[in-house]
Amino acid sequence: MIVWLASYPRSGNTLLRLLLKHVFGVCTFSLYDDPLIGANQTAAREIGHQHHGLSTERFYEVASTKPNMYLVKTHDPPRDDAPAIYVVRDGRATIVSYLHYLRTIVGSDVSLSDVVLGSVPYRSWSEHFEAWRPRKRTKTLLLKYEDLTNQSVAATQRIADFLKLEQQEEFTNDFNRYHRIFPHFFRRGSNPDNIAELKGDTAELFWTMHGHLMKGLQYVKSIPEIASTPRSLLIRRRDRAIEVENRLGAERNAVDMDRRAKDGVIATLSKERAALAADHKARGIAIETLTNNLQAVEADRQAKDAVIARLSGELEAIEADRRAKDTVIARLSGELEAIEADRRAKDAAIARLTGELKAVEADRAVKNEIIAGLNRQLGAVKVGRHAVFVGYTSANVLDGLRKQEDYN
Repeated sequence: MIVWLASYPRSGNTLLRLLLKHVFGVCTFSLYDDPLIGANQTAAREIGHQHHGLSTERFYEVASTKPNMYLVKTHDPPRDDAPAIYVVRDGRATIVSYLHYLRTIVGSDVSLSDVVLGSVPYRSWSEHFEAWRPRKRTKTLLLKYEDLTNQSVAATQRIADFLKLEQQEEFTNDFNRYHRIFPHFFRRGSNPDNIAELKGDTAELFWTMHGHLMKGLQYVKSIPEIASTPRSLLIRRRDRAIEVENRLGAERNAVDMDRRAKDGVIATLSKERAALAADHKARGIAIETLTNNLQAVEADRQAKDAVIARLSGELEAIEADRRAKDTVIARLSGELEAIEADRRAKDAAIARLTGELKAVEADRAVKNEIIAGLNRQLGAVKVGRHAVFVGYTSANVLDGLRKQEDYN
């Protein structure tokens, strides 16, 4: 939602933005994005200027459809019935200040009469006011620049009531500080200094063009008498009207040509938009399909992650078991090597003992043969002894018998 901060150029729009920033703590936008202010970061921060980076029409489209409040500076005529705060300033001071702005900042070669007559951007001071009709327009708050510079409490309260904002600080109009920050923009701020530059025929032209509004806004009680004859004023106004009509005619032709060119562009863009809409729909279907596929892939990935996690756990258990078994195998291998060494030692001992046993067995066989021979010899000896003994015994017996017989 837009709330317009509207004014004729050099009427106090920036001062209103300063007040909104320092008193209510809210930042504001400019329909034109104000590159001059945006380039001065200190001034932008002080004013509460918020950069949007969009074209005028695109920003208007965005801001007017958003639910939150956009406070937007404009010098354009009203383009809708959105709420607005309209700031008006003494026309004499406004026109002179605008002249200096156009010459110094914009670089336009204009005269003060051009500004009075409205031969400048945003037309004339009173034309701009009447286009906005702030005294009759609904949802519109009319403020005077002079009330803002005088730090009027009533003006601040009216702003608070209109925007439904809570006041956070008191407003101090420190113009000297603003001038130091941004001297080309904050030139003087003084109505009397500017008004003093409006004099002679240009002043009479001003009162002829804008006297009724100056009186209606109570900047003067009465319109000063005009020294020029009505004929000279009519001639001046006629020449101005012819000039304006010629300019407007050229502008109308240019606008008409531009409109036809834009109609062609719009037709082309409409076709492109239809093609883009079809492409957008096809891409939407493709995106939906891909999204579904992606969800299926994601579900599959999660399932596989779970399997991988489970297998990783099992693999870790197997690896732990393998390491344990490797430890056992290493231990058993050590024991087996010890057993094998012991076996080889015992085999060597057995081989040695077998050799020794064979030697013993051979020795035993030899000795057995010797014993057998000795036994045979001993048997022969025994047989001889027996025979001797038997013979000896028989002789002894016979001898005893003889002795017995002799005894008897």
